[in-house]
Amino acid sequence: MDQALRRRDHGASAQSRTQPDQDRPVLAYAHDERPWGGADPPGVTYLYAPDRNAEQPIRHLEGFSGMLQVDGYAGYKTLTGKNAVSLAFCWSHIRRKIYDLAQVGPALMAPEALLRIAALYSIESDIRGHYAEEGRDVRQARRRPIVEALSNLAEVIRYALSMGTPQPLPRRRPHRD
Repeated sequence: MDQALRRRDHGASAQSRTQPDQDRPVLAYAHDERPWGGADPPGVTYLYAPDRNAEQPIRHLEGFSGMLQVDGYAGYKTLTGKNAVSLAFCWSHIRRKIYDLAQVGPALMAPEALLRIAALYSIESDIRGHYAEEGRDVRQARRRPIVEALSNLAEVIRYALSMGTPQPLPRRRPHRD
């Protein structure tokens, strides 16, 4: 893997994909500091892996420390215990799942969740081009209430799902005297 990416302690992105014409996953590691005013050129490294086991990103990112923006691939979670890595999950992956849910039928909470995720995107637009520390401070202050609201919404959904599938009430007969 790119030695420059391995030495970075700023941040990188990683995604796991299986190509249609390949039977092995492709792991993509990107580095781009331009949105935060960085002078380093962006770069992407694509690595094929024999499987989707967590050992692959651990091996690929050996020596990396810093923030790693990731998709939902569970293999990245093990990096937090093995390396000095913090994970930032990608809202676009979460948004896509909610959007897909809203497209198949009535999903009453999906529009609200999509609006809140759009507000998170708006924050990123506002801070693009600022220094990393400044962007982090603005992001943490402005996104906290939005993420808390999404978390509360998710908690309500989890609670409702734990109750099982609701059954319709039986029809009552009219009261007879």
